[in-house]
Amino acid sequence: PAFNALDLKLAGHGDEFFQWNTANALWGQTGHPFLPEYLDTLALYYGAEMQLLELGQDSQGAVEIINEWTRYKTGGRIPQVLNSIPALTKLLLTNAVYLNAAWEHPFPETATQKERFYLLDGARVKVPMMHQTNRLFYAAGQGYQAIALPYRDPGLVMIIVLPETGRFQEIQAGFTDAWLAGVLSGLGRPEVTLTMPKFGFETPDIDLKETLSTMGMIDAFIGFQADLSGMDGTHNLYIHEVRHKAFIDVHEKGTEAAAVSVAIVQWFGIEADAPESVVVCVDRPFLFVIRDLTTGTTFFLGHVLDPR
Repeated sequence: PAFNALDLKLAGHGDEFFQWNTANALWGQTGHPFLPEYLDTLALYYGAEMQLLELGQDSQGAVEIINEWTRYKTGGRIPQVLNSIPALTKLLLTNAVYLNAAWEHPFPETATQKERFYLLDGARVKVPMMHQTNRLFYAAGQGYQAIALPYRDPGLVMIIVLPETGRFQEIQAGFTDAWLAGVLSGLGRPEVTLTMPKFGFETPDIDLKETLSTMGMIDAFIGFQADLSGMDGTHNLYIHEVRHKAFIDVHEKGTEAAAVSVAIVQWFGIEADAPESVVVCVDRPFLFVIRDLTTGTTFFLGHVLDPR
């Protein structure tokens, strides 16, 4: 019910300056006895249907169908999430998100020029740097500066956290949701002269099994210990692997981002006192968050070590 409520609220977003799509789909082995109650739950709360495929004898055909779904749901930005399907697979769960949002204050394209960016090892590289001066949300804390760039859609922002030189790993290690909430609560709105790089990248295919296990999701990956009986009434199913890919492109006009995962088997900050004006030059490694402040939902989270 909580997921459904969030999904319905986010579905209210969207116009010529903002596209947001999220989709869930399940792909089940033809003939496997999935419980009607499970299928009803998927439809009622997740907007997801079960599509029956031949995952065993014609696994390549299933791979092509799922990859085509991925391409469509991510605006073509992630064309492939699967190469093959392991034997004995009974179910695949896929989730995709796509965002295309315009800045409230676009960067003038004519102001973009190649300037220095300092890598973690101190090396200097030349990258396209964007420039603007506007009243923006800004905070400075122990070892960092932070700025929230608003999109045209109310409540949607990209938060840039710029650690001081030599403190990137320290800030990254302490980067929790509670820490970020503290940053957001201290935002003021001075006039900011901002310099930041254009950047874009696609992650490699990431296996999340070890990450999820470290976070406490253990039994689900172990046969005979996993309890996925709500799916088919048995204790025979377990999760073999979870894979994830993501894409982002940040430029003068806004941001385009997409992500897809496949499992086999508000901030209304309290405006703080701020200086009249401030200079922020994002010329070294930084972290970023794309967040919906009305719901407190984080859509994308990452860091940039080298904008090239």
